[in-house]
Amino acid sequence: MLLPLLEIAQLALAIPVELADLLDDNAWPVNGKSPTDKQIIDQTLHTLKTLYSTNSTNVDNCIRCKTTLDVGKSIALTRPDLVPEIFVKWCTDNKIASASTCKTTYSRNSITASRTGIDFTNMLQLIDPWAIDGDYLCYYKLGECSLPETPEVDLSSWWPAKNESNASIEYGHDTFPYGQLASHASGHENLYSWNDELFADLWVGYDWLPFEDYEEVKKHYTGYSVTTKSGIKVIAVNSNSYYQKNYYSYWNMTENVDTFGTLKFIVDELIESEAKNEKVWIIAHIPFVDYDALPIQAEAYKQILTRFAPTTITGLFFGHTHQDQFNVLYANDNKTIDNAILNTWIDLSVTPQQDYNPGWRYYEVDKKSKTIMNSYNYYLRLNETFTNHTEPEWLFEYSARDSYDVNGEWPKEAPLNATFWATVAEKMKTEKNITQLYSDFSYRLSPYVPSCDEGDCEDMYCYVSSFSHEQYVNCTASSKIDYE
Repeated sequence: MLLPLLEIAQLALAIPVELADLLDDNAWPVNGKSPTDKQIIDQTLHTLKTLYSTNSTNVDNCIRCKTTLDVGKSIALTRPDLVPEIFVKWCTDNKIASASTCKTTYSRNSITASRTGIDFTNMLQLIDPWAIDGDYLCYYKLGECSLPETPEVDLSSWWPAKNESNASIEYGHDTFPYGQLASHASGHENLYSWNDELFADLWVGYDWLPFEDYEEVKKHYTGYSVTTKSGIKVIAVNSNSYYQKNYYSYWNMTENVDTFGTLKFIVDELIESEAKNEKVWIIAHIPFVDYDALPIQAEAYKQILTRFAPTTITGLFFGHTHQDQFNVLYANDNKTIDNAILNTWIDLSVTPQQDYNPGWRYYEVDKKSKTIMNSYNYYLRLNETFTNHTEPEWLFEYSARDSYDVNGEWPKEAPLNATFWATVAEKMKTEKNITQLYSDFSYRLSPYVPSCDEGDCEDMYCYVSSFSHEQYVNCTASSKIDYE
């Protein structure tokens, strides 16, 4: 027999006392009778509606959100099959989102549509709503909690001490279409193991990988590494392991920051490369400064990058934003040029979504040092291709060295490394023309380029000088850039 909702919720993770009187048990069956599915659904919805009614506006939004997760966890642990139906209706009735979004988020998969209700149910079973798991979920998913302060993360025991005497900066370049998959630690790997096997079949079947690697390919840490013919190791990281839209990223967030095993995989690869004096480039989809990157994992990656850059890690590449951007990692978050450790290349996209012209780039690489000496960027004016006989034409847009170092102050033989980009970032604090240039390139000169004259560029310095979303939020709250 199921326990009354209030009792189940309190057993699960303890509803705050001030909210206990909102959880009405009067509708539950008595005399030892088990409630029907309809009674469970109706009573749960009644409880959640009470939380979101105008009569409970004195309830803190963050506590209300965590209580909702706690109620959901109670049902997920006892009747997981009912969670999708309950939360679709809860979302729709309380106007949490549009009806279509509610259905996509909380209902089950179907033959015709990909939905995340089962993943949401699995997540409810795994998380602690009253720990930082709930804080982040309610910040990212419902906007009802503030962004929590990132808890302390210390990975220093994972690696040997850094040899500062070998702190040279070198870059290598190579590009591959790496596949990136999902975690095996959540207990729900049966949902995606077929995808692992499909990837292995395709890679081996098309001779992208040798047959002897077939079994190994199916076992992964949501990432892969390969040493290229030029001697550069490329590590591909599956950024879904720190993506805020990935429900499986929210459980056990402080007790185990490496639920997916990705961090340990990367560290082991880097230790191996460091011992061989091998240079490494890391590629991933979501940059750590982006809103979509969970701050705890971003902090862990910052520690790894700080430890192994610039001697071993010499290149870091992202996409996701569709913009042409960069940002800089500073030692101890001290934003001075001398403290610059590593820069990112956030690559422009061919897709114009949403306000950008299509674009692409290639890099000039010194064959001996394998450092990036320049990037050359191309774009097409999409708004000039709307009529017949106006075919798309790829135009040269800019070179990074010539555009950001117009006066030739940067040595010709020096690479475009973290120091170069920290110098650009420093100029963006005070020079409106440099920031407008960055804005123009970010949008590839589209009609929707933000105008610094109209006050649209105040947060750009914070973006290029921050390495995590939390840093960016704190920067924009404390650093007001006014070019007037």
